[in-house]
Amino acid sequence: MPKFRISKVAVFVFLIVAVLAAAGVFIYLQVRTDQVAATIEENQPLKFLLVLGDEGEIEFSEVVFYQHDTGKSALIDVPLQVGMLLEDRNKIGAVQHVFQADNPELYISHVEALLGTEIDYYLYIDRQQMVHVIDLLEGLDLFIPNPVEYRGENGIVLLPSGSVTLDGEKSMLYARYQEPNERGTERIGRRQKFVQSVFKKMGDKSQYLLNDKVRDTLLKNIRTDLSKRAAATLIQSFNQLDYDQVVFQRVLGNERQVDGETLLFPYYEGKLIKETVQQTLVSLRNREVVSTEELNVTLELLNGTSRNGLAGRTSQVFRSYGYDVARVGNAEEQDYEKTIVIDWSGDISAAQQLAGIIQCKNVESRVKEAYEAPTTAPGVDVVDVTIILGKDFDGRYCKE
Repeated sequence: MPKFRISKVAVFVFLIVAVLAAAGVFIYLQVRTDQVAATIEENQPLKFLLVLGDEGEIEFSEVVFYQHDTGKSALIDVPLQVGMLLEDRNKIGAVQHVFQADNPELYISHVEALLGTEIDYYLYIDRQQMVHVIDLLEGLDLFIPNPVEYRGENGIVLLPSGSVTLDGEKSMLYARYQEPNERGTERIGRRQKFVQSVFKKMGDKSQYLLNDKVRDTLLKNIRTDLSKRAAATLIQSFNQLDYDQVVFQRVLGNERQVDGETLLFPYYEGKLIKETVQQTLVSLRNREVVSTEELNVTLELLNGTSRNGLAGRTSQVFRSYGYDVARVGNAEEQDYEKTIVIDWSGDISAAQQLAGIIQCKNVESRVKEAYEAPTTAPGVDVVDVTIILGKDFDGRYCKE
């Protein structure tokens, strides 16, 4: 009976194939288990949902966009009372009703529909777990504009004003407390600054957090769909964040009562927030789009038509882009056929950028008139740009 022999060439070819197959499997597993590294490698923005809860119930959520190659990031606050069609209940209700800490996919899908963009992954941290995370970070560095006096079950807690470092309990108190008659914008701003500070501290201590034992302790306090490898890459990436270039956004809309519940319905049937999200993602990728200095423009909006409330509604469009709208009112005349954007500062590029948001081509510079105006005249040295809305403005854009 003839003997079966394997040639050296066959063995060599087999070994090459085996090595290539093993390398392919290794690369596949690397990519599969580290979504963050793959996204960074492709120069795509990281998009994730951060939810802070209390015993499984949602307290607030922020959508985070982070463009690693530019270091820019954005936080978009998602109000819990946003009114949406809750498909599992077949009714209009607040988005918070679909949240489940153990199964957040339905909530995430509603947030994706609201913002018009996909969310890659989520991080859920319970209130007490966040206390542990902050203590692991050795406290948060926060700026408190006014002293805080909080009366709780364990007595009075005082938080001094100014730049302070707070432990986990006090940091959470600052993020969650609510002053009497406090505006919603102030509460949202405080929460977003809190989240910003958490990411900053993670970036500062990224090497410490990547120690195996420390990392495991950290991840025990976080529910996420990220693998350990991907979570480690995310933490390490935070040291590239430009914390002076964080964009803060929120969902704006009108409140209405539905079935005894106060719901917030986004402006323009949700088109404004979707457009804001797309504009934000573009600005994070492009180093030359809407810097902090470019947003430092004081805007006046005047209604040059007979349509009631036009300037007030339009102010939300510019505020959603981060601009300061100093004054809203009526123009001296209400028969403007065309919208006009007027530059008073001498930097007509800022006026042109504002005009682009509403697709207005009628831009003028009136620096000489500003210089000649009496110093006691209202608005002198305050307003950089005035926009007078005309009949060609449909509430969002100027028509041809």
